[in-house]
Amino acid sequence: MLVLALFLVGCASTSNILEECKKCNLEVAVFSNKNAANLTYDQINNFFCTLNDSCRNNVEFSEVSNEALFQVFLNKPELWLKSLNENSSLSFDFILQQLSQPINDGIDLQKTHSNVAKIKKYSGTRGKVLESLHKAIAKN
Repeated sequence: MLVLALFLVGCASTSNILEECKKCNLEVAVFSNKNAANLTYDQINNFFCTLNDSCRNNVEFSEVSNEALFQVFLNKPELWLKSLNENSSLSFDFILQQLSQPINDGIDLQKTHSNVAKIKKYSGTRGKVLESLHKAIAKN
């Protein structure tokens, strides 16, 4: 009974993060970018939740969130993929589109691609991420 209660509390806290998410939240993007090496699974979910097609015309958010997308991935690749894989409420296609269009020319796309390829879990998600990275590499 206690295990079930703890499980339900854990599920509720994760879903609350996604339900209470504010799209295009610059504060979350800045935090995620600055703290990429130390983010938890829930913080990565919260960051991904802010990403949405409605943010496309928000130039400041787009720049910061695009850089954070890569910084979080480079620092926490497995949690990054796990979050995308497990959370169907995220704007998955928008995130993939952003991944295929890095704003910062200093991002090492080959290293990013290599890091994705090394992860053996989440094969469907991993394949789509690799496709997006191939598009980004082809553009450079």
